[in-house]
Amino acid sequence: MALFYFYFFSFLISSLSISFSFSFSDLYFSTISLLFFLFSFFPFFSHLSNFSCLMKMALYYDSMIA
Repeated sequence: MALFYFYFFSFLISSLSISFSFSFSDLYFSTISLLFFLFSFFPFFSHLSNFSCLMKMALYYDSMIA
């Protein structure tokens, strides 16, 4: 069940960052969206430590946007 939440949140974050990269057309947002896209599809990265790291990165870049 935790794996399902990980995939759901990583896919949600990847879709949000992809929309940010299309609106800002910045290199940072495109690389972050590519990272989240890869994280959401490869089960090798599906550890909880990576999930907390992804959430910290998402909150950091969200605070940079705002």
